[in-house]
Amino acid sequence: MISNKSDALDEMESSCSFQRHVTHVLANDEVNALVNQKSKFKWEMPAEDIPKSKWVGTGEKIKGASDDPFVDVKGKLKDHWQKILSDDLNYRSRFFSLCNSYRDIMHCNKKPFYLKGSKVDSSTMDAYLMHALSHVHRTRDVVIKNDAKLRNDANTDVMEDDSYRDQGFTRPKVLFLLPLKSIARRIVKRLIQLSPLTQKDNSMGQFKKEFGESDDELEEPNSSKPTDFNLLFAGDVEDHFLFGIKFTKKSVKLYSNFYASDIIVASPLALKLKIDGGEVTKKKGRPKENDSDFLSSIEIVVVDYADVISMQNWSHLHAVLEQLNHLPSKEHVTNVMRIRPWYLDEQARYYRQTIILSSYLTPEMNALFNGSCLNYEGKVLSWRLSLQVFFPKYSLKYGRSVNSLSLQTPIASLQIYCPDMSSASEQNLMPRIRAFAEFSNKFWIGSLSRHILVLKQY
Repeated sequence: MISNKSDALDEMESSCSFQRHVTHVLANDEVNALVNQKSKFKWEMPAEDIPKSKWVGTGEKIKGASDDPFVDVKGKLKDHWQKILSDDLNYRSRFFSLCNSYRDIMHCNKKPFYLKGSKVDSSTMDAYLMHALSHVHRTRDVVIKNDAKLRNDANTDVMEDDSYRDQGFTRPKVLFLLPLKSIARRIVKRLIQLSPLTQKDNSMGQFKKEFGESDDELEEPNSSKPTDFNLLFAGDVEDHFLFGIKFTKKSVKLYSNFYASDIIVASPLALKLKIDGGEVTKKKGRPKENDSDFLSSIEIVVVDYADVISMQNWSHLHAVLEQLNHLPSKEHVTNVMRIRPWYLDEQARYYRQTIILSSYLTPEMNALFNGSCLNYEGKVLSWRLSLQVFFPKYSLKYGRSVNSLSLQTPIASLQIYCPDMSSASEQNLMPRIRAFAEFSNKFWIGSLSRHILVLKQY
């Protein structure tokens, strides 16, 4: 009876999305297709929680929402989420289901950070944090379970059974790339809340000292600045931070050694300096040795607030992603016989899931998503689907106190959202052409003024 129950549990474990993802064996033609980027966005599904948007993707179409989107989640985690989120758990399930498909995701239709009370924004953050926690716990449980099997049967030949190949070169599996300390504080605090484990007091004391006590410690807003400026720069705007988070059986420990951590939280700047050896040792006052081996086994990367990162130095983010999933330069405390085959075959980047989140899309984000995200599961991105034409009438005043020069510039704007133009036809092009013709006739034809036409396409 016990054996049958154990077999049933093993069968359920093997069918979960985590196991399906990490145990898949890539064929040569699959690798060639990924390298040559031959995949096309060929399916779509409604984005119920994002206004005027839809999800489009490559590979096989994601199945519709199931009765229990958290069926793959460990019971302890699920019970804890149900307790603290209650009815809001279902709202988080939509984006969680996308994350749990282990596909690369680019969601650039988040509500902007300066809109307070944004349910979509908070639910998206909760969803990817829950996915990261589930992945870390799944990884840890598989290793512990196999350790117990090997202790009970010392004669087991690990090389003959691939089920024991459950590790990477190093322990860290999740990487959060964030622009500012204030954002990192909010995300780490929420991560701890979503974890059923208790945190250690000494590590939390250091965290509060470096990142602040709470979000309530915000300065009075500057009335001379716009709302988005006050909200973005209200907290700690330091952009240099890097630390690890370790999950044990009973606790969450912050500031753990990188090679003993499960999650790495960093800004692109700090991680770039770490990779380049730009940090200075306290004892000798010389740059540290280049050390990026702890990034060799990252399986989930979350780039949140990519719009803010784009205002810093985008090349740092690009350089960090290029450094992921390389063969380590030296051996670390790992049983080589238990390393997954796709790590040894230098295919880890094809198994890595990258999630990019922003309130708008830029060409740099597009290039990063297309060039650096090669997950064999496929890609999913949010897409604006409605056609909107509007002609706001307003003036901007530019004044200089030196010569009292004041210039009024009338601005007319035409904004059109349209689906993939690669499949354009006369039927869907004509409404846009007519809208542009009406716009031109109304504001330009017959006018003696000079005009500037700006065309933007991301």
